[in-house]
Amino acid sequence: LKRQCGSSWKQADPIPLYERTTRWPFSRAMVERSCRRGQSGRPTRLPSRVRGRQSALPSSRQDSGGVLKKAVHLCLERGGPSRYCMCAFVVCGGKVVAGPALCGLGSPTPSAFRLQAHRSGHASQTRHAEVAALAALPRGMRQRRLRHCRLVVLRAEEDSSGRVRLQQARPCRDCARLMCEIGVQKVTYSTEEGTLRTEAATAVVADSRPSSGTRHRQGHGLHRGEGTLFRWCDH
Repeated sequence: LKRQCGSSWKQADPIPLYERTTRWPFSRAMVERSCRRGQSGRPTRLPSRVRGRQSALPSSRQDSGGVLKKAVHLCLERGGPSRYCMCAFVVCGGKVVAGPALCGLGSPTPSAFRLQAHRSGHASQTRHAEVAALAALPRGMRQRRLRHCRLVVLRAEEDSSGRVRLQQARPCRDCARLMCEIGVQKVTYSTEEGTLRTEAATAVVADSRPSSGTRHRQGHGLHRGEGTLFRWCDH
């Protein structure tokens, strides 16, 4: 562009419309702007339309789809009871920004994250996969970007016939409160029907049960038969 757009660009004869269309897939104003930036000492960059044609990068949806398969694979590798086969990660704009993290890898957590957990009423050290994924968020992430993030929680197990099935993985009330405290507003989780459901974190807070560790601290004990939302944790 620098060689073809020198100082005599404005004095040159205008290029016919058909010739300009065949030579440049962008407007003349974009070319002049790129030339001025190149003459001022900044690195000359091709316009976005040209960059998009030259590099065929995978879309963000393809990236998130690959992580879904990886999360299911990690759940199956974990083994043990189905309540342990939990995996969570955080997606922003279709790209993974934290995780995937398995159930049991949530502690120790950074001091700043422990303060947020204390404000929301959640224990600072937990075995929940949601907390492990939220604790892995990049430090210094702005609140405006956190509002566009989404927590994805999966629970998968393999039956006797070798078929992989998704199970209920709705976050507990404490993890949903922690999401609201951090600023992550949506959560996508697997259901017993083998589908993915998306809800607001505030709706999960209103409908879900507290974690097993919270019930233990309140003197209710640990009861495995209290529905499909039971999660093992170490408080």
